[in-house]
Amino acid sequence: LKCAELIPESVKDEKTGEMKESTRCEGPEEIGYIVEGFGKGYSSYIHVLVSVDKSFIVQKVSILGHGETPGLGDEIVKDYFLNQFKGKTVDTLEVVKTETKDKIEAITGATISSRAVTEDAVRNGVQFLKDKLSKEVQE
Repeated sequence: LKCAELIPESVKDEKTGEMKESTRCEGPEEIGYIVEGFGKGYSSYIHVLVSVDKSFIVQKVSILGHGETPGLGDEIVKDYFLNQFKGKTVDTLEVVKTETKDKIEAITGATISSRAVTEDAVRNGVQFLKDKLSKEVQE
């Protein structure tokens, strides 16, 4: 992601004629990165997209696809689970079964799904990105 400043603007929808609020990027400054990741859940692979800032601190995690158990593992798409990732580093992307602010609290009854997202998809994805970019800088 490259952006120095986000500028709010109104954009007219060509089909409906409605004005919609939007933002545009001003200036080419690197502000972060996006990486795709996968983790083996309880009943499916879980596909995620992770955005991090320039320091590789997680800003947002989105679940792009999964086939986890309804009412258990499918809770990985809920905000209460996903919001835990904001501000975490590679070192703090670990699932625990107790209430915590420092790590990621597992979903009750869905520890495998929680770990698949946290440790396999997100942590490994961010670590891969970090390693890849630091290698490019060295070359």
